[in-house]
Amino acid sequence: MIIASENILKALSWTLIHSIWQGLILAVLAGLVIINTKKASAAVRYNSLSGLFVTFLAVAAFTFSYEYQQEGVETTTRLNLPLIANGSDQAVANSGNAVDFSTQVIDFLNDNANTIVLLWFFVFCIKCLSVFNDLKQVYRIRNYRNTSPGEYWNEKIEALCRNLNINKKVILLESQLVQIPSVTGYFKPIILVPIGLLSNLPQDQIEAILLHELAHIKRKDYFVNLIQSFAEILFFFNPGVLWLSFLMKEERENCCDDMAVSVTNNKSNFIHALVSFQEYNLQHNQFSLGFGHTKKPLLNRAKRIINNDNKTLNAIEKTFLSVCLLLVAVITIASSNTKSMAYHVEKLPLIPIPYVPKTPLSEAEVTALNRQDEHQNDTDITEQEKYSQNQREADVAQRKAEVVKKKAENVQHQHETKHKSSTSENVKPAKETKVSTYTKQTDTNKDGKRISQKISIKAEVIPNDVDAVSQNIIAVLIAEKVISDTENLSYNLSSKNLIVNGNETSKQVHQKVKKHVKPNISNICYNYSIE
Repeated sequence: MIIASENILKALSWTLIHSIWQGLILAVLAGLVIINTKKASAAVRYNSLSGLFVTFLAVAAFTFSYEYQQEGVETTTRLNLPLIANGSDQAVANSGNAVDFSTQVIDFLNDNANTIVLLWFFVFCIKCLSVFNDLKQVYRIRNYRNTSPGEYWNEKIEALCRNLNINKKVILLESQLVQIPSVTGYFKPIILVPIGLLSNLPQDQIEAILLHELAHIKRKDYFVNLIQSFAEILFFFNPGVLWLSFLMKEERENCCDDMAVSVTNNKSNFIHALVSFQEYNLQHNQFSLGFGHTKKPLLNRAKRIINNDNKTLNAIEKTFLSVCLLLVAVITIASSNTKSMAYHVEKLPLIPIPYVPKTPLSEAEVTALNRQDEHQNDTDITEQEKYSQNQREADVAQRKAEVVKKKAENVQHQHETKHKSSTSENVKPAKETKVSTYTKQTDTNKDGKRISQKISIKAEVIPNDVDAVSQNIIAVLIAEKVISDTENLSYNLSSKNLIVNGNETSKQVHQKVKKHVKPNISNICYNYSIE
């Protein structure tokens, strides 16, 4: 029983540790969803974020199950199969620093698993006390200082339920304990509105507020929010989980806004209702996050309804997402380096540790054990002598093979040297290619200005149509939209690149220009200047 409890504590400790880097990946994916769904509906964004949230919980559960099974296997090995490996200490001593560091970290976490779980459980209990206090407050506002709003509004709430296809019985009450409209309860939902709200606001705005609350009931948001709040308590230390939960709450309110607007078909009345009251879910205030929370949430909701444009990441959220990406990259690189530097211990025969009984042995048993040890020592010495003799024979054979191989390499080297010398005598040196340089300069007058054109060609054979070559190049540059005209044009074409007006062109343009130039031309320049 004690061993099972220890295994649970270690599995829970490693689950909490692994959830940190899993939460970083979760935050990165949530940020990508927010960035890539700026024009999508609130329902799409909420479903995507909820899918990530459920996936994280499933991965955390799988991690706990896996770690618990691993601890069980290791405990069974330690208890029932006490084995030691020959030479393993030497292999560990020869391992790399990265492996040593990772091993030290793992050993430290294993040794302090109880402390990690104890600290986590302490904070978890404090969070649970806060939850119990909130549930007590919910019970109080559901059952005390409430009054019925009258037959008219009871019939109105039933009509709105029919519009939203809600089959549950929804109760509408005026409460002296709430200051904003709230919905509470899953099996028996109750909508609570402040005293005087129904008589001091226009009827269309009140209907918009009630439709928003009924949308929470139809979507079963109260139950989802309870699960979400419990997950926030479990992973209170995980910023990725907390941020994703905050994004889900924002998109949940947007989904209810869209549902209410779709029924009323009047955005103006709903926006006026938002401005009149700060509509939040009852559970939202208890677990709300200061991180990434805007100062004017209702204004942002109104803008989203008017412009049909979802929120994007603010500066703090972008910074948090960048840090998550950096940490994920560092963890990935560190893990890959550790795997590449990990040493492989040679599998050696395992020697079982003899069982030592608690009762004292008799003299006859001690004598028998001593004889058995002497016989074993003699056998080990004989085996060692045989191994040494076989090893010496193998070393001699290896040295002979190396001598034969070296002689064969020397003979082959001498044969190759003679072959090269005879070949070099018969082969005449190749002719050096002679390269000529040609420069042509012409002066013309245009609009009263003196224009100087200078074309330089470096080639084996200077072509006769120097101007035609230059015009072909200019035509390709205009066709590829590198230049629009020849004014102030200069280019330098070589076999490596093409520079036009001081800028190197792409390889694609360079290849197209080279097709219009004869192969024997290695360099051609065109300078255009206004004197």
